[in-house]
Amino acid sequence: MANQEFKDWKDRIEVSHRKHRVMEKLRERWIDYYRGKQWDEIRGKGYNDLTVENMVFSNIRTIMPSVNLNNPKIFCKPTKRPYIGNGGTIFDTISASAIFEVLMNHYYRTLHVKRSVDKSLMDALIGPWGFVQLGYTLETEKVQADGEIEVNELIKSESVFVVRRSPNDLRFDTNATDSHLNDARWIALRWVKPLEDVKANPKYKNTRGLKSNMRAQTDNFGNEDNENGYKPLDGDSYGGEDIWGMVEGWDIWDKKTHKLFTYVYGHDKFLYKGDWPINIDGFPIEIIYFNENPDEVYPISDVEIYIDAQDELNRLHSLQLDHTKRISQRRYAVKENTIDSEELELLKTGGDGTIITVRGDTQTSLTPIKDATISQDIYAIQNVLKNSIREAAGLSAFEKGISQKYDTAAEPTLISQGIGALKAERLNTVEDFIKRIVQKMAVIVSQTMDSHSVPLNEEQFTEMQKYGQDKLGRIVGEDGKQIIYPWITVGRDALYGEYDFDIEVGSTQPVNDAARRQDAATLYNMLGTNPYLKQREGTKFVMEAFGVVDADKFLKTEEEVQQAEQAGMMASIEAQKAVDSPKRETDIAKTTMKSQVSLSNHAQAAQVERDRIAAEYAASMEKTNVEREKAGVNLLQSALRPRTGGQ
Repeated sequence: MANQEFKDWKDRIEVSHRKHRVMEKLRERWIDYYRGKQWDEIRGKGYNDLTVENMVFSNIRTIMPSVNLNNPKIFCKPTKRPYIGNGGTIFDTISASAIFEVLMNHYYRTLHVKRSVDKSLMDALIGPWGFVQLGYTLETEKVQADGEIEVNELIKSESVFVVRRSPNDLRFDTNATDSHLNDARWIALRWVKPLEDVKANPKYKNTRGLKSNMRAQTDNFGNEDNENGYKPLDGDSYGGEDIWGMVEGWDIWDKKTHKLFTYVYGHDKFLYKGDWPINIDGFPIEIIYFNENPDEVYPISDVEIYIDAQDELNRLHSLQLDHTKRISQRRYAVKENTIDSEELELLKTGGDGTIITVRGDTQTSLTPIKDATISQDIYAIQNVLKNSIREAAGLSAFEKGISQKYDTAAEPTLISQGIGALKAERLNTVEDFIKRIVQKMAVIVSQTMDSHSVPLNEEQFTEMQKYGQDKLGRIVGEDGKQIIYPWITVGRDALYGEYDFDIEVGSTQPVNDAARRQDAATLYNMLGTNPYLKQREGTKFVMEAFGVVDADKFLKTEEEVQQAEQAGMMASIEAQKAVDSPKRETDIAKTTMKSQVSLSNHAQAAQVERDRIAAEYAASMEKTNVEREKAGVNLLQSALRPRTGGQ
């Protein structure tokens, strides 16, 4: 006997089902229009030819690549500075953020998150929203001894997963009004599994007496292919419940109590009741949409806005085709008794070259009837409808490759600016969607991952040498030296704290090959002149722009570049020495000769100076001797002079 709690959740699910059925019918209509099935509601309204000019498909296919992402680069920064915890343990949040950044970029690639995001984006463009589910799968939920329980390749054992879910797989609190379900108390996620897999899953209890409550679709397939050997799928022609019996269940996430319930319609007990397996803020889903709908939980769909205009466009297109076929079939006025019955039949059915016999003047006996030409108003109204649909979708004619004439030269620029603003808003919506996914991925990884080895590219390896030396993979080579290989091994002990994730600006923006290569060529020209640009990273960007998948394989490491530069510098020095040697010897010889000549000149000058000084000295001595002799004569004369007076 079911208890009151079970009955309460059953009632909540049933009320949510009724609310969802209205949106489910609208979404089926939008998907039909995307696929081109657009005449079901107006069929039989007097149109002979039912044609479709599918603006829904062309609009979505034009918008999708303009907002879709190219492998985004994820950045991580801590919201807390490094701190000391209980027991004196130092929590280095900066190093942990670097490791988180490596992990999130790794998981985004290996878990194929892009595939799930692409599908959710398509759901949002069709309307009203798209969403992904995040979680963690234990090995016991993925694999049993006799085979796999979960066959989805995107859901791996002992790993976080991110998968796109159909909007029809979501039920929620009917009191919610926020389109991100932030104010919802609970959500429920639908799953469909074979009965035997449900009973084999150790997570589920109370499976005794559980029966399949739905059957895989086996009718309406192959009935028109009998000529190819298929027989109609009637009753149990291709097996019974053991093959086609399925169980539809709902995982109910109650945010108020943080309890998880697994409910199966037709069963009187929960298959599972327990605490949330992961502790996250909000539900294990992320939603994307593009058009707010105030006070309503369901956003507004682009398709719903212009679907009536699409119907009118189809009507006009069908009228054009009807008229074209009518005027292409010539009609004639035939005078009575001028053409035999057999030739009248030829006139009706004959092709080119048919000859008929007419009695009397052909101008009076056989006259072609001219039909009225199609009104030009149809073409004018058709263009108005197309422009209206494009405006509702946020597109322009030239954005879809349609040439147009404008009244002024500034008009295309203004239109382009408006379109650019709308694109930027949509791109921000997609980037925010990815950031929210990565944020919850990080929370799940930090709570569930034991130990995991992640390969690194050259840039990540260089970064990890700063923060995670002890976690880098090493082996010992034959010569006894340790060789560091580009991977890092981390567990949840290295992932702590609170972090904020961001996407590299513009990394999700699509760029065509021509523009990408032009930008790469511009960057390449700047590499040699701008000292702030990193040569290796710039070269890698250029190579990837030209389609090189694994650029790291062709690029040298920083150490190899430095060694090559040093070797080149030494070789240049030696080469310069070899070039300068003959000139140096000649210069030495010239210098020696100049020195010898200079010394000889100095010696000659010195000798002349010595001779001059000797001559001057000899002349001086001769003069001195003469003066001495003269002085002696005078003294002798003075001595011989007679004395007079009292002398």
